[in-house]
Amino acid sequence: MVTPIGLNSIGGHYFWIWAIICATFVPLTWFFGVETAGRSLEQIDQMFYEEPRILMGLNPNATRVIRMTQEDEENRFKAFAKLDGKAERYEEVETASK
Repeated sequence: MVTPIGLNSIGGHYFWIWAIICATFVPLTWFFGVETAGRSLEQIDQMFYEEPRILMGLNPNATRVIRMTQEDEENRFKAFAKLDGKAERYEEVETASK
């Protein structure tokens, strides 16, 4: 509960403290953040292991978004169903065309 103390101490200028703190996260995310969408945990681990860098956000392979196709998703589901052990079979459901 720092906000009430800060507002009582410096009043409306407390906004600038929060603005500076929030603004520092933009470059931190840009330089240190990596894109994990579409990657498995194993792929993310391998990415950090193969090319360790302090500034991972500057690595073009780490910032590339991986788009999975419908076929990739189906293969992933089928592999998961086989590994589960409890799932003896799976059922494919077709979506209606628009």
